[in-house]
Amino acid sequence: GGATGSSLMSDTWIFGPVIQQQSSPEDWMNPAPTAPPSARRRAAMAYAPNSDLTYLFGGEVDSTPLDGLWTYSVNSNQWIQKTPSPAPTARAQSAMAFDSFNNKLVMFSGYLSGGAFTTATWVYDPAAGPQGSWTNYNPATKPTARVGSAMVYDTDSHLLYLFGGYDYTGVHKSDTW
Repeated sequence: GGATGSSLMSDTWIFGPVIQQQSSPEDWMNPAPTAPPSARRRAAMAYAPNSDLTYLFGGEVDSTPLDGLWTYSVNSNQWIQKTPSPAPTARAQSAMAFDSFNNKLVMFSGYLSGGAFTTATWVYDPAAGPQGSWTNYNPATKPTARVGSAMVYDTDSHLLYLFGGYDYTGVHKSDTW
């Protein structure tokens, strides 16, 4: 996915060290999986080492947020759409990371249809049935609504960290949560 100029992409790329059949570990490879998610940009992605899956949620086409959760397996070179219900509404530019200790995917914020920013924290449990299950958390203390943040899971502390982004007025954030 992503964009080149004004053209949206629906391709999948893997960096060499991840895949063994590369001629050089410094190469990128396009494995060309069948039935990838539709072309989009500004989607959230996170890798789950417990299952060796990469998760993708949302994104946008022509400034219209998308919904939908997808998983990608390097081993099978296959994208699979997950359809749990309930699920987060369409959004783009969310931050997402996989908590490998609790085996949960965590997604924060993003912008919704109509351009509204959200402070929603959604947690996906892939082990809750064949489609998994989303839960909308509403913690008492949380970051302000933002887009373009970075999120990472620290395996030593078992904590998620969120950094930066910008708010609906365009003010860039430099805070860490």
